Amino acid sequence: MTKKCIGCGVTLQSKEEKKLGYVKDETMEYCMRCYRMIHYRDFENAFVTKDTTNIIQKINKKKGTVFYFVDFLNLHEEAISFYQQITIPKVFVVSKVDCIPKSISLLKIKTWLKQNYHIQESIIFVHEKSSRRIQKEIQERKLNPIFFVGITNAGKSSLLNQMIKEETNKKLLTVSEMPNTTLDFIKIEFPNQVKIYDTPGLWYHLVEEKEVLFLSNVKKEIKPKNIPFKKEANLLIQNKIRLSFEEEGSFVWYGSENLNIEKVYAKNQLLLEKKSFSLLIEEQSFLFIKGVGFGYFKKKNTVTIYGIKKENVSLSHSFWR
Repeated sequence: MTKKCIGCGVTLQSKEEKKLGYVKDETMEYCMRCYRMIHYRDFENAFVTKDTTNIIQKINKKKGTVFYFVDFLNLHEEAISFYQQITIPKVFVVSKVDCIPKSISLLKIKTWLKQNYHIQESIIFVHEKSSRRIQKEIQERKLNPIFFVGITNAGKSSLLNQMIKEETNKKLLTVSEMPNTTLDFIKIEFPNQVKIYDTPGLWYHLVEEKEVLFLSNVKKEIKPKNIPFKKEANLLIQNKIRLSFEEEGSFVWYGSENLNIEKVYAKNQLLLEKKSFSLLIEEQSFLFIKGVGFGYFKKKNTVTIYGIKKENVSLSHSFWR
């Protein structure tokens, strides 16, 4: 069988039930993994890692234009380093713009991206329902073919599904709250002869806790939380990540309201047996917890982090410098 799943792009097979691409019979168009996600919201087997280097190398051998998607909560150095490795023509896309707090100027974000990461190409802002912004860019620049590329869970497949609904009668791609739902390149041909390829999400150093990742996926406008803390105060994020601050102060947290953030002190020993690392945070900086959210620190502080690895976090200057 050489047929591919129309939901995730994996090659279908009917022999090994526990392997990717399994179908009960050869007439099925979605693999069982996609079928269970679509019909039962069963994400048990959704979490699949892919080789990011291999994906980027494959893209760089293509002819066309890349639309590179990063969602607002993951504008950190590692996610943007993948963009910088792409050598064919490209556009930087900040996705899930409807989740950005209205208090934050999109112009400030654009200026910050250009100054902090030296992005020279076009920067556009989109959300799941704003396919016309992408279509306008395609039509005005007469782009074809196009590759939707980006970090895992940035919403590129959801936006492409919106375009499919509006312009074709084709079946939809599989999307979920878990990383790397798309497993291979999927070609979509539109009536105007434009070809768009959906691609597997680029895998960065995400927090490994599935529960945290699932709850971190934002669907509506983020409500920033101002969190004051005393010296040596601690914060627990979903009882899986612990932040301990050396100095008294505060920070503003940007992330999903589904995540439980609790203030605790030394008598609560949860996670203190885990390996930890400390970071010096400069004034007016962002601390990104990759795949989860970020905190804005107005003043210097030192934070010790338990429950995740050092590569799961990233520091950068803030939008407001």
